[in-house]
Amino acid sequence: MSSLLEHLDPRRLAAAVELAAGAVPAADDRALAAALLARLCALVEATRGVLDAADAVAAHATWGGPAGEAESVLRLPLVAASHAVGWLEVARDAGAPFTTADRVLVELVSPRFALLLERQRLVAAESEARAAAADAVSQLRLREERFELMVDSAFEFIGLLTRDGFVLEVNRAALDLVGLTRDDVVSRPFWDTPWWAHDDAQRERLRAAIATAAAGQPDGFEATHRARDGADVIVDFSVRPVPAADGVCRYLVVEGADVTAHRHAREDLARSRDELAAHVSAQAGRLARAEGALEETQALHQAVVETIVDGIVVIDASGIMAWSNASAQAMFGYRADELEGRNVSMLMPPHESGEHDGYLRRYLATGERRIIGIGREVRGRRKDGSEFPLYLAVGETSVNGERKFTGILRDLSETKRLEQLLQERQTLARIGELASVVAHEVRNPLAAIRGVVEVIQTRFPAESSDRKVLGDLLTRVDSLDHLVGDLLVYARPAPPVFRRAPVLALVRDTIALVTNDPAATPMRFEVSGEDVELWLDTAQMGRAVLNLMTNAAQAMRHQGVVRVTGHRIGDRYRLSFIDEGPGMPDDVRARCLEPFFTTKTRGTGLGLPIAKRVVDEHGGHFGIASIAGAGTEVTIDLPVASRGRG
Repeated sequence: MSSLLEHLDPRRLAAAVELAAGAVPAADDRALAAALLARLCALVEATRGVLDAADAVAAHATWGGPAGEAESVLRLPLVAASHAVGWLEVARDAGAPFTTADRVLVELVSPRFALLLERQRLVAAESEARAAAADAVSQLRLREERFELMVDSAFEFIGLLTRDGFVLEVNRAALDLVGLTRDDVVSRPFWDTPWWAHDDAQRERLRAAIATAAAGQPDGFEATHRARDGADVIVDFSVRPVPAADGVCRYLVVEGADVTAHRHAREDLARSRDELAAHVSAQAGRLARAEGALEETQALHQAVVETIVDGIVVIDASGIMAWSNASAQAMFGYRADELEGRNVSMLMPPHESGEHDGYLRRYLATGERRIIGIGREVRGRRKDGSEFPLYLAVGETSVNGERKFTGILRDLSETKRLEQLLQERQTLARIGELASVVAHEVRNPLAAIRGVVEVIQTRFPAESSDRKVLGDLLTRVDSLDHLVGDLLVYARPAPPVFRRAPVLALVRDTIALVTNDPAATPMRFEVSGEDVELWLDTAQMGRAVLNLMTNAAQAMRHQGVVRVTGHRIGDRYRLSFIDEGPGMPDDVRARCLEPFFTTKTRGTGLGLPIAKRVVDEHGGHFGIASIAGAGTEVTIDLPVASRGRG
């Protein structure tokens, strides 16, 4: 090699060394590559040159005209850091082939081209890595913002504790309840905060609940908090463990739902919920944390939202669901993947779902609010098609310039049941007042009328038509007296007197009473199953069974078979009464337990309501299943346990 260099033209060798050193002015790497290639072609008297990179991001340069049909080509691979980075090619007329000296000059300059291409590749790789890292941080911050917004939209008391009960975070609603700031409670034992200062017994109950949750089991109880205005607020309070990825519980989520308004009018409930929603504000996130801290905060917020009792659904401006929490999924019976990407109208009854998109478009166009920012009671539709009442409050926000709507859903099924029960009890109270008046003003005159009619009846011969008319009059008087008796039993039942008694034996005794009626002679009663002793008021339960037997007999026109079976189902005992009558149409089935509703010409409409009332007093469940033309089955489920009587 040294001998070859000695025979090279010193001028050409010096020019090659200058090129290899990169002493060529240029604006950027691509311009430098073009300039170096042009000077190299001039040095070896080439008519054409090509610098070809192994990838598209590095410099690429050509010099001279297109490739000829007959030319001499010198092509060298370019290597940097032990890997190929491209090719260097020079060419000239085939009549003047490249010499060994030419090849040596090109090889001398080629490392400069290789380093130029490698530097471009490394710069491009670094740029891509920086862009990817910036995008990852942006995505994490976006998720953090979404979870913060979801928590801010909640209406309830929400907090995060350490495993040993020290406060880490609480939402604005919890602080506003008693007029606190975050600094008043953070890092303090939860039971030593002002929420619990007014009641030592509740503090001890809270400590026990925290200990239970720290052991891995959720716990809860109804608590009373003293608001800053002095009013007592009843809260359905719970503590839940939040297991980490390794299954170990490191945090506890506490939440409390204000149930005070459920005991008052519906308007008070709506107003308090809206006021609570209006005061929920955003918690400032710690966006300056490193990527690891952002991921941890995201996981904590995810755990909080997923353990909230209320359902949360996030939709876009087109009504398409973007996210839902576990409570919302359980409330409607769907999986997360069955909701995301679908229109939220699928969660509404048909008569409301068709109007939802129109409401949303009108709001976006005019700003007219019908539910957004207000909240109201609506109906939801589960996956199985069943409908249920719920309270819906919708908040609006913007994420990266895109409108989002967050819906907070609370199932009102239990609230409605309690309201209906209260209404029934109020109705009973009014019926009780009426029954007292009727018993006093009607029953005594009835007794006098009956006595007079009996006396008059004795004055007519036994076969006299007048005596028969008086007998019919006595029957009507007895029916009216029976109606007054049923009314008193239903409206003001005597307190039950429980004792241990065999159920099927009671049924058989009642059947004996029914079969004593000559009209029931064509009928048969079949009793089967396991007889057990339960705590019963035998008089009241016997009356309930008698009412069911009488209804079955009348429905079958005193012909056919009534089957009575008894058997245990877990901790309950079920009595079933199955007749062969014509069954009930749907409209009759829907109203058969209403007081005074009857399809009989001479019925009181109190037989089934009295039977249900007796079963309710025994802590049982009363059910009716009937299909028109296929008979009726009445079931009574009674507790096997002693109801605290030993």
